[in-house]
Amino acid sequence: MQKAPRVPRALARELIQYAKSLNITVNYWHPKATSGMEFFRQMNSPKLYKKNPKFEVNINYVETMEEPTLVAEFIDGTKWETETSNFQAVELRNTFYQFTAKIEDDMEESGGAIDSSSAGSTKGDSKGAVKGTAKGGGKK
Repeated sequence: MQKAPRVPRALARELIQYAKSLNITVNYWHPKATSGMEFFRQMNSPKLYKKNPKFEVNINYVETMEEPTLVAEFIDGTKWETETSNFQAVELRNTFYQFTAKIEDDMEESGGAIDSSSAGSTKGDSKGAVKGTAKGGGKK
């Protein structure tokens, strides 16, 4: 199986401007929770937070053994919802950045620019679970 190419860091830091929020719902003990939790770790970066301080990353821990899911929202109002267990973390990351790249292309074609006030944040529903919210966490 061929490994998916990684999105270069410099490109990721530019494309994060088009993201609004990322909410991952997972049971820590679910056997297929690894990719969603790793994707959360990758997106919970101080460097990404510096580029878009309004980008909010949430992980919602649930006690039920439901499939791990993610919901990503972008500044143009589009959403990406998927179960994470069918993907590796690098595939989730690549798909996330494909969405942001499309938004960037659409904005360039229409002659628009990023309005920093439009990159707001929303909070996801934790479904009665313990909720962990991170804003640019990690090592500094």
